[in-house]
Amino acid sequence: MASLSTLAVVSQSGESISFFNNITGEFTDRTENLAAEPHDLAYDSPRNLLYVSHTYSHGHYFAHGSICNTISVIDATTRKFTDAIELTPFGGPHGLSISPDNTILYATVETGFPNGGGLIGINLASRTIVKSIPSDSRAHWFALTPDGKKAYTSNMNSPFISVLDLESEQLVKKIPVTGSSQGAVSVDGRFAYFPTPSAQMKLEIQPTIEVVDTSTDEIVKTIPFDEGIGALHVTALGKILVVVYRLEEGASTAALKPKPGGLIVLDPTSFESIGEVEVGKFPLSLRSSPDGLTGYVANVFGGTVTVVDLESMSVRRTIDVDTKPRADKAFHQGAHGMALIRG
Repeated sequence: MASLSTLAVVSQSGESISFFNNITGEFTDRTENLAAEPHDLAYDSPRNLLYVSHTYSHGHYFAHGSICNTISVIDATTRKFTDAIELTPFGGPHGLSISPDNTILYATVETGFPNGGGLIGINLASRTIVKSIPSDSRAHWFALTPDGKKAYTSNMNSPFISVLDLESEQLVKKIPVTGSSQGAVSVDGRFAYFPTPSAQMKLEIQPTIEVVDTSTDEIVKTIPFDEGIGALHVTALGKILVVVYRLEEGASTAALKPKPGGLIVLDPTSFESIGEVEVGKFPLSLRSSPDGLTGYVANVFGGTVTVVDLESMSVRRTIDVDTKPRADKAFHQGAHGMALIRG
């Protein structure tokens, strides 16, 4: 694979994608005037395209405007919008991931099924929906197993994680949790990890990471945390990246009042912390380099990305994506989805 020399980052409130040199952090380009409001990013390396989900006309999961029903296609070479993939009758696309064989773009959707949302699969050659699997929930995030046969949707405020068989296109199990945010699957596919509860659900609930055996889809270990967990990510070296959010005194489910959060790295065998650094306000999205040595944290309310050396556990740089709130936006969400791309 050619070097992934560029970091692409969505500004949700800014309705744009900013591009940065992945070696120096220097700003190189921006795609503006995207449809409202972009959320997640997926990179199609064989075609050198970016796919951008648009979930709501404005706002966030717990307070938002009308549901959107498109995914934008961006040419990663020219940085230009080229197409919109229409998803009707499905709506509220959010999490994105491409199948291991690079043929299907999977997206969670919050509406369109009889009992809410689920996961849809879009053929990347025809750009038509070829798979639709209900989650019996308002699906928001998801994690794929390495073999591409199974997905787990994190349903935010639903009391379960949905286990989806992607071959039979069936909901096969519900794993009980107290709400959940972005989870991840181990490199070998043996375990899945999910943070609970989701942010803004019940701040007084003990935060935990639930470890799921993917052969039985049963919780086999619970890891307690002292702080709310925003998301998880597993690097190519198997390390578990955990972002925690921190709130000012007086924060509530209605007003989070974030302050700088943290990135904690867990050993995948002992689940003990092997390092921690401070990041920006309300870290939400995580990525890592193909060699597993660099971590990227998008701080949604801070409008920045924290680039972390995962060997020395030090902050390499902080990238300003979109730190200036817009007067016409009720919420400033200046850094969300990320992708490492060629060019």
